[in-house]
Amino acid sequence: MPPNESDRDVDHSNKYNFPKVELHCHLDGCYRFSTIAELAKKRGIYLQKDESELKKFITAQTRCNSLPHYLEKIYNATRTYAGDEDGIARITREAIEDKAADGVVYLELRYAPHLFANCDVEPMVHAEERGRLRPKDVMDIVNKTVKECENEYGIRVTTILCALTPFEWGEETAKLCQEYESHGVVGIDIAGPEGSEDFPLHCQRGFEFCRINGIHRTAHAGEVGPAGHVKKAIEQLHAERIGHGYRMLEDDACYGIVKQHRTHVEVCPMSSHFTTGAPEDWSKHPARRFHEDNINFSLSSDDPGVHLASLIGDYDIATTMWGFTTQDLFKLNLNAARSCFLNEVERKQLVSDLKREYANYNDIVVEYDSITSS
Repeated sequence: MPPNESDRDVDHSNKYNFPKVELHCHLDGCYRFSTIAELAKKRGIYLQKDESELKKFITAQTRCNSLPHYLEKIYNATRTYAGDEDGIARITREAIEDKAADGVVYLELRYAPHLFANCDVEPMVHAEERGRLRPKDVMDIVNKTVKECENEYGIRVTTILCALTPFEWGEETAKLCQEYESHGVVGIDIAGPEGSEDFPLHCQRGFEFCRINGIHRTAHAGEVGPAGHVKKAIEQLHAERIGHGYRMLEDDACYGIVKQHRTHVEVCPMSSHFTTGAPEDWSKHPARRFHEDNINFSLSSDDPGVHLASLIGDYDIATTMWGFTTQDLFKLNLNAARSCFLNEVERKQLVSDLKREYANYNDIVVEYDSITSS
């Protein structure tokens, strides 16, 4: 089992006390257990009869049977706030508050606005009943909350919009990325179970729209699906980053493409255990090979609410299971900063700020090149 935290209020002030960048985190996977229980009660939504059963219903306490089994936990929780303005705002605020507490200074928070809507969306997936909250309204709520939290918690937050298989929202999602570009939307993602034959090309037209219009692109691929999904994402979706990508190691040619393009890989240690995306034996986790081969990758928490944990739990895995040093973690955060979806000026400033902060850790031996190279 991975390190776990039963209490999200654990004091991390003296552990991994340096600024962090996180690129792969789902808003609908960032919930607090207590919040979901409270929202369900407040809105009269029945989930489970007692706390023990509720934890099994919305969190993963043991390795799941499959990725769809894992995703069900998130879908069960989303019912409590989908279609509810206050609930969406609260989930957003608490997600950002938790990230700031973990020392994250730049966060790319991804979500599918269609999943939270109860109007102008087909099918209506999670909302309990029809209402007046369109996907655009969901985005307005999230964007407003993000701006409030940035000022309050001193963290920079941008958003990525997720298109989901098998739903036909890809092109609309792409156009929303363009429409809301000036409101902090920095990219598009394709996500969902990798079982469909056309994954990840289900959203190819939406990704092509984004490529033509200069909108950044990341794609879930090779998490539990074949290495070929990674190849398709890079060559046909023109994805700049890959979410997870663990199965690329099963195909030398695919792995070579990732190396050649220096494609950034968003590794999520704890979730890879629960989704069965990586081997159960931590010593065989793909991240160890990525590290040895100097792959461009970083660490993210993916869905910390499902694990009753935080980004710190993923750092614990990297250091205790794989032997990563603090210097290694610095390098991974710089990888993330260089591969983030900010504009060039802001990206360079973020990298520069991190280098300056990391150089202040005099008790850690830092190789000059790992901190000062661009």
